[in-house]
Amino acid sequence: MLSALLSERTAADELLRGEIGRKTADWGISVKSVEIRDVAIPVALQDAMSRQAQAEREKQARVILGSAEAAIAGKFVEAAMTYADHPAALQLRAMNIIYETTKERGATILMPTSMVDSMNPVVALALAGQETAPQKANGPLSSNIRTESVAAPRYADK
Repeated sequence: MLSALLSERTAADELLRGEIGRKTADWGISVKSVEIRDVAIPVALQDAMSRQAQAEREKQARVILGSAEAAIAGKFVEAAMTYADHPAALQLRAMNIIYETTKERGATILMPTSMVDSMNPVVALALAGQETAPQKANGPLSSNIRTESVAAPRYADK
């Protein structure tokens, strides 16, 4: 790339030397060499080139983002098919998300009892139609989550 640029620059120098030499030969001036040292690009052209380069960068960024979105969507479809075939895997994933959330932030999560009940794999499988008879409550997939109902405090109007 650099050698091509330098050879083009040398060719441009020779072209300019020949042209200037023809114009000055009638006056008795001979041109030995011409060297381009600085090229001034008009501000308007600089702005146009800058806008074009920015547009190309934005275009490339959008193409990359679109490719990433397509790949992510494909992974989501793959995960959805896996979860559709294995409802217990979805329940385990939901419990893992809750665990990771509380582990990283040390937060307390309040869940409605219906959500906790849905995390019980026996209930989830029965709802999904995967199981006809409920398994033993303390089986290997049973949930040890205990829920409690808490009454909301009442405030008297003053």
